[in-house]
Amino acid sequence: MQSSLVAGWLLVFVLALANPNFAQEPGNRAPAAKPKAARAAQNDPTDKQEMPANGGEEMRQAITQLTAEVISLGSEVQKLRKVTERNAATMELLLNEERLSKTEDKIRDATDRKAQLDAREQDIQRRMRNIPGELIGRGALRRDEGRPR
Repeated sequence: MQSSLVAGWLLVFVLALANPNFAQEPGNRAPAAKPKAARAAQNDPTDKQEMPANGGEEMRQAITQLTAEVISLGSEVQKLRKVTERNAATMELLLNEERLSKTEDKIRDATDRKAQLDAREQDIQRRMRNIPGELIGRGALRRDEGRPR
């Protein structure tokens, strides 16, 4: 797609330069009313032969300049593409780092919660083993009922 765009621009420039009204600068345009001597000089066959050669040389120079500009634009587009790809990779890396950070926070929170639950479970297990002893100490059970059978 890029090469067709560049080729299209090159074609537009070549056609614009081929147009005689566009190729001449406003200051170089001949006046509408020319003296007869000037017209006679233009009709000279040697001048006609020089004009196409000179115009052809100008056309070659213009095409050469356009080619150089197209090559320069192509390299700039490649640089822009590389910068864009690098920026996209950087953004993706930042997003992945943020996701990793959030996941690590969730893991840390889950680990802390698990440690708290384990501590609570150990406390409950200890208290369950001590229930008969506490009941005997409070006088709710007799010693012989508190012993395991």
